[in-house]
Amino acid sequence: MAMKQPHVVIFPFPLQGHMKPLLCLAELLCHASLHATYVNTHHNHERLANRQALSTHFPTLHFESISDGLPEDDPRTLSSQLLIALKTSIRPHFRELLKTISLKAESNDTLVPPPSCITTVSATFPPSITISCYMRLDLHKTLYLGVLWVQ
Repeated sequence: MAMKQPHVVIFPFPLQGHMKPLLCLAELLCHASLHATYVNTHHNHERLANRQALSTHFPTLHFESISDGLPEDDPRTLSSQLLIALKTSIRPHFRELLKTISLKAESNDTLVPPPSCITTVSATFPPSITISCYMRLDLHKTLYLGVLWVQ
């Protein structure tokens, strides 16, 4: 039985200064023949102008989005509203997305392997939350990798 390719799920903190570097990381991983799923909030997902071009250039790069629970007219700046949304709304949606990705991989409905690594910024999901996410979903082979980008 052939070993499946690694699959990294990347979820940056939902502000521009965090999103671009982790999108670059996703591109590098795909360039190295790994699968990468780049997760964004619906709000930010719609603003990624080059999604189609990236998907064409990197066939193993996939884009997903989840709700942040904020109203459409919210400016989505670093505020207490955004931090509360991360804690209350985004986590359950992210957990459900991981479950969906894993179930698709298990049912062979897709060529994408199950997640083997979850990469987040610790402000989005502290390690304990990320670990509990995939333990609840029975993703015991998934690894946690925290990314800190310093410029």
